[in-house]
Amino acid sequence: MHQVDAQFQYLSNQLAINLEMYKTRAPIVGKQLDNISHAMEKILDKVLEMDAVDEIEMNMKMKYIEMVDRYMNNLASMMSKLL
Repeated sequence: MHQVDAQFQYLSNQLAINLEMYKTRAPIVGKQLDNISHAMEKILDKVLEMDAVDEIEMNMKMKYIEMVDRYMNNLASMMSKLL
């Protein structure tokens, strides 16, 4: 019984330490993810402002949009995992 109590105490202490680390790091990570999100929105705005005169430029613009969309989806996924 003493061994089970000691293991429980150890796990309880580890969880408390992990919780404190999460409380400290979560706001920092959240702020950085927000900053990245805003930067990606600015990039998307610039891409949308690009003039596409011919097919090559249109394809390049679409590739940029797809790339930004992929990064934004990955960012949203990371944010949801953080919560």
